[in-house]
Amino acid sequence: MRFSVDSDLRAISLLATAGYYIGIRIGKGGADKVYNAYPALWQQRYAAMSYLLRDPTVGWAYENIGTAHWHELAELDSAGIFADAARHGLAHGVTFAMGPIGARTIASFARDDRAFAADEVKWLRSATTRLHDRTDRDITPRARQALSLIATGKSQALAAHELGISEAAIRARLASARERLGARTTAEAIIMARNLSII
Repeated sequence: MRFSVDSDLRAISLLATAGYYIGIRIGKGGADKVYNAYPALWQQRYAAMSYLLRDPTVGWAYENIGTAHWHELAELDSAGIFADAARHGLAHGVTFAMGPIGARTIASFARDDRAFAADEVKWLRSATTRLHDRTDRDITPRARQALSLIATGKSQALAAHELGISEAAIRARLASARERLGARTTAEAIIMARNLSII
């Protein structure tokens, strides 16, 4: 079965009837992409009360990888955020955290009527993983060109010569590709780019 970002988001909306927040690869400069479908009144309340600083789901997600139902985090909620969220229709929720610190994806989904079923949690996690893996992972055309040349076995010096740029410029383009893909090494970036059909 083929999935797309739009089809996943439509399906998520049907499951998370009270809304959702998905921050893809959150780092120092913000997130690569944010999908916030929580009710506008809750978003305003959340911002006005500076809940981000005390949100137990956010604190948990930065300290853990995995899945947490909101009721499991109740003891961490000293600010009463879950009770306030329930008053705004976000009564039951689940949060996922994946990826390394500096590229952490945090996703929370809410319902007003019941807790998520086990199969729904499993599907939401797989959808979040797909969004984490493919959202905005593309690299610039110049970085792609440099990565492609290195992937064919060319040295940085030869790749720079072929492109008519300095070795420092080729290193900068490769660094950009690594950062965008979340890779530690150029070899890892090449593998990831091939898997994502970028090169």
